Amino acid sequence: MQGMNAVKAICGGCAVLLALAAASVSPAQDNAPAPAAPHIVGGISDGTPAPPVPKPPLPDFTVLSTVRHALPAQGRSIILQHVAPPDLVIPDSPPQPDPAADPADPAAGQDENTDEAAASGGEVHRAVLVPLAVAVYDHAVSFIRWWRQDAGAGTATECEAVSNIDFNCFAGITAIETADCGYGFFLCLGNTDTASTAGPAPPGEIPPHPPLPADGPGFVLTKGGPADTAAAAADDTLALVRALHEIYKTEGPRLLAARDSRERHRLEQEAWLKAHPPQPQDTVLIYSGIMRPAWTERRVP
Repeated sequence: MQGMNAVKAICGGCAVLLALAAASVSPAQDNAPAPAAPHIVGGISDGTPAPPVPKPPLPDFTVLSTVRHALPAQGRSIILQHVAPPDLVIPDSPPQPDPAADPADPAAGQDENTDEAAASGGEVHRAVLVPLAVAVYDHAVSFIRWWRQDAGAGTATECEAVSNIDFNCFAGITAIETADCGYGFFLCLGNTDTASTAGPAPPGEIPPHPPLPADGPGFVLTKGGPADTAAAAADDTLALVRALHEIYKTEGPRLLAARDSRERHRLEQEAWLKAHPPQPQDTVLIYSGIMRPAWTERRVP
């Protein structure tokens, strides 16, 4: 399918990383009652630029010597400044672990939150990291690809699905929760506008796909579906895809508004950079003291 070829083009070089990350499962503690429905963890990014991070103040250096290396082709220089050792206050080292603790003891190093959760009868939830490769056409149809880990086999099965949701909407979130699992995910997104580009599909045409639900958010599994109900229940990525569609039913307006805001900020930033192209800046490297190699004298007969 051409849509899936586009997905492979987006993340062909990341296939191994995606397969390994899909298997990343670790336990987590949650004292709160299990939510009744999938929900977003944290806010939704709308692309508003973060305030600039203030530069930390530099010590009052005493410059001993300066060497400048000009880079005419780049319109800048690299400047090396040898300074006298500054009078710095070095913070104390963090406390070291108790040497008497038995590293083989599963309880060793357990934080207080874990202990409190166990004491209060809090439920233990799984935490899963899931990657998704997605090719979106005309902000209307999304071709999704992932790898399902085959339990006990040490292999992964390639899975594909087609959704009637613009998965750009989920670019502003990184985690969701369901009743029994917390999902962290990242998207490898690619976008095609069939009205203006001759990409993997001919202009004006979305790649062929099965009929999609017309009564709300939904998707169709097209490749790598679990062989039975038990396998379907064990497929964390399929569960994530389902949960995202459930979330869209209630959070769709907010997700769409945040998507449009991110695109607006992107275009504004792009226009600003064209009007104010970055100028070459000198690179200043400051160092004090010289580490000399330890020479061993050896007489040659």
